[in-house]
Amino acid sequence: LDALQEATGPLRGVLNAAGGGGGTGLSIGEHASLTIDSFRRGLLVNGLGSYIVTRLAAERMLEGEPDHNGERGVLINVSSIVAQEGQTGTPGYAAGKGAIEAMTLPLAREFARYGIRVMTIAPGIYDTPMFNSARDGILAEMNAGLRAAVQFPARPGYPEEFAMAVRHVMENPMMNGHVMRVDGAYRVPPGDESWWHRVAEAMRQPAQP
Repeated sequence: LDALQEATGPLRGVLNAAGGGGGTGLSIGEHASLTIDSFRRGLLVNGLGSYIVTRLAAERMLEGEPDHNGERGVLINVSSIVAQEGQTGTPGYAAGKGAIEAMTLPLAREFARYGIRVMTIAPGIYDTPMFNSARDGILAEMNAGLRAAVQFPARPGYPEEFAMAVRHVMENPMMNGHVMRVDGAYRVPPGDESWWHRVAEAMRQPAQP
């Protein structure tokens, strides 16, 4: 933040998009693979990590002068529609993203008197490196099924389309205190438990030399 402000001036807007896909797998039964540590990591990276950045950025925004609307800045966190429609095998990921959504309104209400807005964007299926990293095996099959469920446009979203939503939130002072879905009418299916059976079996295989 020090380096950023030195280069660009007072902090006015933050898109907090860092996160991870941890906290996945079945919790009980023969094919359980989700550990307490993995669940904890999903909460810490996505939930606590987003809070830390939001808090630090808001403190910097307090130092700036308000604009003609009395606004000092806007903070945008990134959740996931999985937080609202959790799929089988995603409890840790859903919990971490759900924490982001749950803190949106309380923080917006707290920061309102300082002229700082807080929003969350919940994307659906997008072409990102994390989503596209599984090109082989069961996770690739899972991703193909998720892609096919997007309604219109009948494809994953493009990064620039997500950026359009971010820009609108940044520029519209009435966007405050809520979660905005950008998902092409996609709804998360319940999921196929057999996917996670195969993931658990793969994890049990000895590492290749």
